[in-house]
Amino acid sequence: MSCKLTVSKTNSCSKKAKQGGLDTTMWLFNLEEGGEITAYTEAVEGVVTGITLPTGATLKRVDTEKYANSFSHSFERPSLNSFFPQIVNIVAITDDAADLQWYVETLRADKLGAIVKDTNGQFKILGQYAGLRGNTGDGYSSGNEQGAEVGSMILLDGAETTHPFKFLDLGSTKLTQDYLQSLEAV
Repeated sequence: MSCKLTVSKTNSCSKKAKQGGLDTTMWLFNLEEGGEITAYTEAVEGVVTGITLPTGATLKRVDTEKYANSFSHSFERPSLNSFFPQIVNIVAITDDAADLQWYVETLRADKLGAIVKDTNGQFKILGQYAGLRGNTGDGYSSGNEQGAEVGSMILLDGAETTHPFKFLDLGSTKLTQDYLQSLEAV
C-alpha cells in the first residue's frame, strides 16, 4: 500500500506570528498497564477533545519557570515503517523532599505522557500512546556563583507511530486549561 499526500498546507499572518517556547505549567500522566489514561476523544484526527481517566486517577501538574522546558519531535523512516521520536526536557528546582521524590519517580517511570502548553496558548500531548520514559537526569552543580542553577533537568524520550504529537483543544485556551486543572491531583 502506498501512502499519499491528501491535504494542502496553507499559511496566514496569524501562523507567521507564532512564537516558540513553553509556558510554565505542564502535566504528566501514567500510561503503564493499568495506568491512568484509558482513552482519548478526537473531534478530528490529531485533535483531542477529551481524556478518559479511571476512577481516582489524576494528571500530575508540573510547575516550572517560563522557557525552562522544551520539547522536540522528528520523523524517521529506517525502512518501510516510520515513526516520530519525541523528547521532553523539564527543568525544575529540587528544593525539598517532595521535589526529590518527584524527580526520582519521573526518571524511573516507564511510560509517561506529557501535556505541554506553548506560549501561543496551544496544548500538545506527547507520548500519547507509546509513552515517554526517563532517559537522563542532570542535577546542576550550584555554588560557582550567585546566579548558578539550583534545579535539575529531566529528559523524557519516546516515539509514536501515528503523529508527532496531538493537540488538546476544548474550544479555547481557558476552557482547555480549566479542563486540565479539573483532572489534576487534589
